[in-house]
Amino acid sequence: MSPIPSPGPQSPPATAVHPLRWLVWCAPLILAACSGPGVPEDQADVNAQQTALEDGVYDGTDQSWTDEETGTRLTQEALTAGDNVLSNMPWTAATNGWGPVERNASNGEIKSGDGRTITLNGKKYTTGLGVHANSTVTFNLTAACKYLVADIGIDDEVGSRGSVVFQVFGDNTKLYDSGKMTGVSASKSLKVDIEGRKVLKLTVTDAGDKNAYDHADWAAPMLQGCVVPMAAVVPPAPAPALEPVPIPAPVPAPVPAPAPAPAVVNGPLVITKGGIYSGEYLSNDPAVAAIKIKTTEPVILENCTLRGRGHLIDASWTSANLTVRNCKGYGLNPNDPSRYPGRFLQAEGIVSLLIENNFMEKTSGIYINGWQGNKGLPVTVVIRNNLARNIEGRYSDGNGGFQDKFYRVQFVQFNGMRDLNGAEIAWNRVDNTARQSQVEDVINLYASTGTPGSPIRIHDNLINGAFAGRPDAPYSGGGIMLGDGCDSGYTEAVNNTVVETSNYGIAVAGGHHQTVRGNTILALGKLSDGTLLDADNDAGFYLRNYCQTPNDTSTVIAEGNTVGWTVPNPSNPNARWDWSVNAGTERNNTRVQDQKRAVDPQVLVQAIAAWEGRAKAAGMVTGPR
Repeated sequence: MSPIPSPGPQSPPATAVHPLRWLVWCAPLILAACSGPGVPEDQADVNAQQTALEDGVYDGTDQSWTDEETGTRLTQEALTAGDNVLSNMPWTAATNGWGPVERNASNGEIKSGDGRTITLNGKKYTTGLGVHANSTVTFNLTAACKYLVADIGIDDEVGSRGSVVFQVFGDNTKLYDSGKMTGVSASKSLKVDIEGRKVLKLTVTDAGDKNAYDHADWAAPMLQGCVVPMAAVVPPAPAPALEPVPIPAPVPAPVPAPAPAPAVVNGPLVITKGGIYSGEYLSNDPAVAAIKIKTTEPVILENCTLRGRGHLIDASWTSANLTVRNCKGYGLNPNDPSRYPGRFLQAEGIVSLLIENNFMEKTSGIYINGWQGNKGLPVTVVIRNNLARNIEGRYSDGNGGFQDKFYRVQFVQFNGMRDLNGAEIAWNRVDNTARQSQVEDVINLYASTGTPGSPIRIHDNLINGAFAGRPDAPYSGGGIMLGDGCDSGYTEAVNNTVVETSNYGIAVAGGHHQTVRGNTILALGKLSDGTLLDADNDAGFYLRNYCQTPNDTSTVIAEGNTVGWTVPNPSNPNARWDWSVNAGTERNNTRVQDQKRAVDPQVLVQAIAAWEGRAKAAGMVTGPR
C-alpha cells in the first residue's frame, strides 16, 4: 500500500486499500446506483423530517458525472484572510457517481439543481457539498489555510440506506479517513490539518459494497485560519521630466505605466561572514549549490526559499557553525544522466548544526559527515520539526524524468559522527510516495556514536513510506537503521511511528548499546493498486550483527514496541513477519491483531492520527512556522 495518508501514484488518484470484506449481502441484487420503488416501512421516522427520495427506475444508462464544462464552475475567487466557506469556492475538478455534485444542497437525483436541504440526523445545513459515491471534488488553495472543518454523513433523504467512506487528501497525501459510515451512523465532525497544502481533494468511496443510495454530504465545510500572501507593492516610477518642444510639435503619447516587478530571486549565494541570511536563491547548475557556507563564524539561514539542481546548502569542510530554520527547499531535476537531485543540506566537517522547522521536497535529504566540534558542548547536531516529502535518489534521465538507477540517499544520515553529546533527530515528518521517490534508509546512523550519558536520540518522528523506484523490486531500505557500519553504539530509537517502509521498519545491524523502545511499526506490504512491495522483504524490526564483531548482545534491546508487519505474497496474502532477533534482547513487544492476519488498513490511519495528536499536545509544529 502507498503510505497512509500519503498516496500511491498520482494517476489515477490513489485511495486507501479497504479491508477485505467477506460479508455477503443477502438482500436482492440492486441494479441501479439509486434505484428503488419507494420508502421502506422502517423509514417512517425519516419521513417526519423530509420525504425520502423516490428514485427513477434504472434504464441501464450510466448516470455518473464528470465536470468537463468550465461554465458549470464558479468564477475564480481568491480565498480571503480568516475563514472561508469551501462550498462557495470554485473547484478545479469534480466527479460524481449519480448526477452532478450539488453546491449547498444534497445530491438529489441525476439533474443539476435537484438536491434538497442538506440534512444529517435531522440537523439542516445551508452550506455544503452534496455528492454520491464514488465522488471526488478537488480545489486549488490560493491561500495558506490551517484547517478544513466539516460535518459528514449520509443525507437523511435516503433514510437508513447507503454506506460510504469519506477521505481527505492534501497534495495527494491522505489526511483523513472516516471509516465506513451508513445511513444509521451518527454524523461526524472533522477538523483536518491542511497547513502547507496546495491541492485539497475530498473523496467519497462506496465502502466496497457498491454505491446504492450513497448520498453523502460535506456539510458546512470551512477553511479556517487562511492567510493570504500579500503581493509586492511597487512604487510608481517617477514621471519623466518634460523636454521643451516647439509649439507645433505633436503631443507625445502617454508613457505606459511600468509592470509590477517580479519577486526577487537571487542567484547562488556564497557566505563568507557570520550573520543572519534570508531571501530566495536559485541555482540551475547542478555543480553549484544555491547557498555555499565558507566561514567558521556562526551563520543563521532563516525564512528562505531555495531551489536548485544540485545541493541547496553546502557546508562542507569549513568547520561550519550553522542554523537553518523556517526555510523551504525544492530539489530540481538535474537533467544530467550522471546526477541525482541534490541534498537539502550537505554538511561535512561541521562544528555544530541546528536544522529546525524546514520544508523540503524532492531533495536527497540531509547528509552529515565528520564532526569537528567540542565534545563538551550541550548541543552538537539537532534536526527537529522538519517536514520532508519524496526523498529522491534516482538518477535523472536527462529529460525531466528519472532512471531506475539510484544512489542510496536518506532523509538524514550520520556518517562517522563519533562521541556526539546532545544529538537528536526528533519530531520530524517524512512522507514518501511510491513511484515518486527513491529513498534507502529514511534515517541512517553509520559508524556513529553518542556517549554513555547522552546517546544519539531518534525520537517521536513520523516516517510514512519508503519505496524502491519500482516498488515491487528487491529493496534493502526501510525506516530507521541503527548500527550500520561497525563499532556503532549509544543510540536509541524511541516513540517513533514507522508506516509502510517496504523492507523493514526499524533495524539494528550491529554494534552495542542500541535501544529500540516504544515505537509503532506497521505495514500492509502492498500498494492500493495491489502491487506487492519489495520482492525480498524483511521484518518489522530486527536485531542482528552483520559486522560479526564481538558485542554484548544484552546491550541491544527492543522492548515495548507495537508491531504489525504484513509481508504478503501470491500464495499467502496474510503473511506476517513482525520481528527477528538473533543478536539482542526482545521483550514486552506487542503484535497488532492476530499474527496470522494481515494488518487492517485502518490501524495505519489511526497510528498516524495518534502521532499527529501527540505532536499537537506537545506543542510541536512540523515544517515552517
